[in-house]
Amino acid sequence: MCATAFNQTLRKSLRLALGGDKDAAEIAERVRASLSYYRSLEPHLKEIVRECYSEATRAALGVSIGLVAGSALFAWFIREKKLGN
Repeated sequence: MCATAFNQTLRKSLRLALGGDKDAAEIAERVRASLSYYRSLEPHLKEIVRECYSEATRAALGVSIGLVAGSALFAWFIREKKLGN
């Protein structure tokens, strides 16, 4: 779930940051595949990609915190029973 949130947020934020550019999906895929591609980008594109990655990371972290908090909340209400006779 966290990876899905990360990928969706990354694609969406890159598409918005690049003004709906059709290359946004390609940039996302190539940067994930290789850091050398990231290093070859122009400085203004590097900044955009860095900001979009940080936004996507925050989205994934938010999902994981939500899952942990939900699990802890529901675990709080589990009652133990004796297994004996």
